[in-house]
Amino acid sequence: MANVTRVRVELREPGHNASRENRDRAFRSMFSVFKRHCNEAGIISQWKQKQFYESPGEKKRRKLKENAAERQKAKLRDHFDNLKRQ
Repeated sequence: MANVTRVRVELREPGHNASRENRDRAFRSMFSVFKRHCNEAGIISQWKQKQFYESPGEKKRRKLKENAAERQKAKLRDHFDNLKRQ
């Protein structure tokens, strides 16, 4: 079964006589919270990965490239940590 991440954000009712600016402000606030929750849950990145078919060979090459980048980052991090200690 696939991992399902649910994001729930509720818009507080600004009132029936609230101005348009207040309703727009409340919506923009709610939408930014929604985007942040989606970003933290990784929904957009997961959707982008699954948007197109990736052959097993392409997947392997991508993983190797990602691992090499992670190793390089770790190497640079260690190097700068050593420089800070001196």
